[in-house]
Amino acid sequence: MVRCRQRHSRLGCAPAVFLSKKRYRYQCKTGTPGHASVADNECYSLYSDNADFYQKRSVGESSVISTVSTVFLRTDKGIKNTERFSPDSSTLASGGWDGNIRLWDVATGQLQKTITGHEKGVPSIVYSPDGATFMSGSWDNTIRIWDVGTDKPLKTIIANTTELDPSQGVRAISLRPDGRTIVSATDEPVIRLWDVHTGKLKDSLVGPTNSVATVAFSPSGTLLASGSDDPTLHLWDVETGKLLNTFKEPTKSSVLAVAFSPDGRILASGCYKVIRLRDTSTERSTVTLTGHTTWVRALAFSPDGHILASISEDGVVMLWDMSQVSWQ
Repeated sequence: MVRCRQRHSRLGCAPAVFLSKKRYRYQCKTGTPGHASVADNECYSLYSDNADFYQKRSVGESSVISTVSTVFLRTDKGIKNTERFSPDSSTLASGGWDGNIRLWDVATGQLQKTITGHEKGVPSIVYSPDGATFMSGSWDNTIRIWDVGTDKPLKTIIANTTELDPSQGVRAISLRPDGRTIVSATDEPVIRLWDVHTGKLKDSLVGPTNSVATVAFSPSGTLLASGSDDPTLHLWDVETGKLLNTFKEPTKSSVLAVAFSPDGRILASGCYKVIRLRDTSTERSTVTLTGHTTWVRALAFSPDGHILASISEDGVVMLWDMSQVSWQ
């Protein structure tokens, strides 16, 4: 196998990067996943929309990695729980275990502002397509829609309408590509779709038999994937609310991460030690990717769909070459 070392302006291949303090090394091997140990605690990843940045995070500190520079975003140890780039990739919003949302300047790594309002941790943030608003899901059982210009909440949605345990709340949210509908995953076995403009409930999808851990819309907005602790992966028709398919995880582990490829053809799901790829348009067999040694907590495709990034609880990042996937 040939190790890829060269730098690229786009993330067709991960560059070899050394970060100060802990000297995390990123490298890529053709035909095999690239590995990167990034933290001793939980770590998640995503791509910015313009693909100029690859972002990773860990409990206690965060790094935005591009092909040309490295920026550390430093806060008190252990407070960050989720992060999301703004559509223009100039700002990184981080949700904290303390219930605060922090906005960072990506170019400088400096904290721009801290937004308060949630009473508990914020495990999920999404931006609207135009970047004018962002939404945050919290364990305080609310989804808040924020105005980026004023930092004020425009709406507050009570997510778990029948939740009996006040210590539980929103685990994940996702925004439909048209920006009009937000979906929430909670500790209830119900998926709810909300109207962004009115804040009212549009639909409730019932299918999982346990709490829902993760949700994601397809790029077209016609499909919705949800992973739960059943352990199952569900695929829904967004317009009708019809359950199209249910995939049971053979290892009986929770499905904690889902992601669609940019063309919507591939649905990736992450659970204990493995990633599964399914073709949403055909009946071809599932492809299983192995390499992680613990729970896969997040997945993200590069904007061109050539690379899939996976992150596990032990702080390992793997970059998978989608051109090497062999469908049975």
